Amino acid sequence: MNDHNLGIAKNILTEEKQAIVIVKNEKVVFKSDRKGISELVKAVSDNKIEGGCAADKVIGKAAAMLLVYGKIKELYAETVSESAVIFLENYNIPLSFGQKTDAIKNGQDLCIFEKLCLDIDSPETAFVEINSLLMSIANR
Repeated sequence: MNDHNLGIAKNILTEEKQAIVIVKNEKVVFKSDRKGISELVKAVSDNKIEGGCAADKVIGKAAAMLLVYGKIKELYAETVSESAVIFLENYNIPLSFGQKTDAIKNGQDLCIFEKLCLDIDSPETAFVEINSLLMSIANR
């Protein structure tokens, strides 16, 4: 575990009211205050995650799959879904969190990205499918 980098990420997440913070070698390599999975996709696409420690407001299975695809080293989530915990455990990603929930929802419904990833087991497939859904939403 790289507690120092994770500690830096957690502090910035809270103090600067960020939605996601990624730290490598004691340096912030990515941060955003924008909610939603698109910022995480950006960080993965820009190769900002590999070997880093991340702190995030909300992690569901979809986000967990992106983090595994991006080769995250360690993760803290303020809120994490049960399916994300199981997925991260299967990939031996150290995880700490504030609270665990049954599912990530958008109002009463399951988040569309969580629905998309329900039956996906491959982080690579999840990355492609999430990107595709984000593009179709952007083109509406």
